[in-house]
Amino acid sequence: MNRTVNKPKEDAALWDEHLGKILGANPIPCFAIDSQHVITHWNRGCELLLGRTADEMIGTRCQWQPFYPAQRDTLADCIVNGSIDDILNGVYRNKKIRPSPTIEAAYEAEDFFPGLGDGKWLHFTAAPLYDCTGKVIGAIENLQDVTRQRNIEIALRRSHDDLESLVTARTRELADKNEALAKALERQEELDRAKAQFLAAVSDELKSPLDCILGLSDLIRMRNNDPEITHDARQIQDNANKLRVLLSDLVAMSEITAGRAQLNASPYNPIETVQMVIAGYRQRFAENPGEILFSVEAGCPEMLFGDARRFLRNIEALVENALQVSGSAPVNISLARKMDALQVTVVDSGEVMDDKSRETIFEHFRHSGHQVADAMAGNGIRLALARAQALMMGGSLIVEAGAEGGNAFVFTLPIRATS
Repeated sequence: MNRTVNKPKEDAALWDEHLGKILGANPIPCFAIDSQHVITHWNRGCELLLGRTADEMIGTRCQWQPFYPAQRDTLADCIVNGSIDDILNGVYRNKKIRPSPTIEAAYEAEDFFPGLGDGKWLHFTAAPLYDCTGKVIGAIENLQDVTRQRNIEIALRRSHDDLESLVTARTRELADKNEALAKALERQEELDRAKAQFLAAVSDELKSPLDCILGLSDLIRMRNNDPEITHDARQIQDNANKLRVLLSDLVAMSEITAGRAQLNASPYNPIETVQMVIAGYRQRFAENPGEILFSVEAGCPEMLFGDARRFLRNIEALVENALQVSGSAPVNISLARKMDALQVTVVDSGEVMDDKSRETIFEHFRHSGHQVADAMAGNGIRLALARAQALMMGGSLIVEAGAEGGNAFVFTLPIRATS
């Protein structure tokens, strides 16, 4: 700040009037005191900000009253006293007082004043007034209401702290949940392994009794000419075979769930595999055959390299399921190449399933209330196993409404994944 040049004594009144005009025209709240700490100027900005009129304040030493409940020095008073120690270490020691970066010998600070309205944050700067000899003859203090800015900063700081606390709490919560999930997954894996081992043991234990039942029923059927006995023997054979397939499916599914299943890759012809399955079912249902229509689109691959046994089991599951639903109505099977994938589509002649039934048809033993879907659920876990094996081979298995009715099971297998 440039030092104010003091006028000659005879011009003191004129200078004081000139200073009054400058401060009066200044929109920034400010006041001035003389060397005796008497208020000489109190502009309109001060009146509006502090609620005290110039008539009330000029000529008094009450500059402290708008700010403090008891008498104490303002920053302007400290400037007049000329005590830097009082400014830095006295009543303003906790107010972050600092020298002004732009005004010589001036100091500035911020403080909260609860007595001003609902409370205000003020930034204030005080600078000395000099005469022509350099003697301090008073001080001027500017005030700036920074309440809105500080409230925003406080709100932002509080929001930041709240957010940090929330993030910390959420991080801790997620860590706890991840730990619990990891333990649950570990426990589930242990249970899946135990289940797979149990089912494998049960399957081995039941294999010999089932073989015995199948052999005896076949012997009874061949040595007896009684139609009723022959029919009963065939029923025994069919149910024993179903039980054998169910046990095999349960073991296979549990191995996949437990992560123990492996793919055994070998070259195979998908077209011949499907034809073999169709021939087997035509022979099996020779007494009451359902029509099976088979087509192969041009460009369909004739040789793949992958798990031929799992491919075969999936085709068997889809064809048997379609025959069961369709009865004597036709079943359509088609093979096609779709981009880099082999697509096998099996379409039955049953009632089209609704969306809910299509979502649950691949769940273990799940009954949806839909007649066709529940008929398919009678296949045990064969459809669930078929989808699991499709995914294991890098493909997919979905069901959708057939273009001309019925339900289309679409088994897709990436060619590059098997070649």
